[in-house]
Amino acid sequence: MNKATTGGWEPCYRSSAEFKETGNFEKELKVAHEMIERSRRALAMLESAEPRVKRNRLSLQFYQWAARMVYHKSRLLIAWGLIDQAQKEKAQQLLQSLLDEILVLRDQMGRLFGQIMVPEEVEREQMLRFEGEQEEIKRLLSYLYRNPPHPDEAE
Repeated sequence: MNKATTGGWEPCYRSSAEFKETGNFEKELKVAHEMIERSRRALAMLESAEPRVKRNRLSLQFYQWAARMVYHKSRLLIAWGLIDQAQKEKAQQLLQSLLDEILVLRDQMGRLFGQIMVPEEVEREQMLRFEGEQEEIKRLLSYLYRNPPHPDEAE
C-alpha cells in the first residue's frame, strides 16, 4: 500500500512488534497524547469562534474537520501502543470507537467536499482516505478477538 493509493494515509505500522522495534515507542505515544490535547484545544477554539464567523464559514468547517482528523489519527497511534502494552481490552474499546468515528468523519468530509467538488470525486476521496484505515482497524480488532487478554494482562 502506498500513499498514492491510500490518499496520503499510511498505516502507522504493520504489526505491534514493528511498532516497538522503532525504538521511539514512548516518544511516539507522548507525541500522540500531545496531539490529542492540541486538537481538542484547537477544536474548542474553532467551535467558540463559529458564531462570530460571517464569511469563510466553509474554511472554518474545514479547519474543524482537520482538527477532528488529527484527534482521530492520534488515537489510532495510542491504540497501537495499548496493543503493544498488552492492554487488549482498552485497545478493543478504542479501536471500536475509532471505527465508529470513521463513519462520522467520512460523512462530514462528504458534506464539506461536496460543496467544492463533484460527487464522484468526493466519493473517491472518501474511499482513498478511509478505506485502508477501516480495513486496518478491522484487522486489528479481529486479531484482538482471536487473542483475548490473559487474566493477568487485563486491567
